[in-house]
Amino acid sequence: MTMPRDTDLRGVLHLSAHTAGIGKIGYGIAPHYRCRGLATRAVTLVTAWAFAQLGLTRLEIVVTAPGIQGQASRRVAEKAGFVSAGMRRSH
Repeated sequence: MTMPRDTDLRGVLHLSAHTAGIGKIGYGIAPHYRCRGLATRAVTLVTAWAFAQLGLTRLEIVVTAPGIQGQASRRVAEKAGFVSAGMRRSH
């Protein structure tokens, strides 16, 4: 992710689409650019695009980061409209 008229890499977002209409989103923001709503905005935009253009029926965000980073990642997902589906037994 970069901002218009700027080339600084501010973050990354990865979308993988699987069979059966299910996709996964992963994201990260460079430390200097955190707490500015960039991840929430990117997740919101990509989510809308994935449902409309790829025909996905479900998107998942799997939070694997521990501690504060995991809490922040969960907040991003919630602000973008995702709801918790619980813990995976394998994690």
